[in-house]
Amino acid sequence: MILETSKKRKRLKLSEGDVFEFQLPDERFGHGIVIKQGKLKNGGTPYVALFNSAHRQRPQLAEIVGDSVAMAGWTMD
Repeated sequence: MILETSKKRKRLKLSEGDVFEFQLPDERFGHGIVIKQGKLKNGGTPYVALFNSAHRQRPQLAEIVGDSVAMAGWTMD
């Protein structure tokens, strides 16, 4: 039996206003923005907004932040 070792994820220092990208199951990319930082010592759980559009290639920042918001909430992912 072979046991896989889990890789420890590096914590990112998120700040309010940071725009981020995430991959969707269909190979496109979605984007979001950090609205509020978590209040814990190491950053905690941020409140983010996810934009409505998905893109095959990285768009210009103005296009991302000009998009409508699909949903917002606290996240640990």
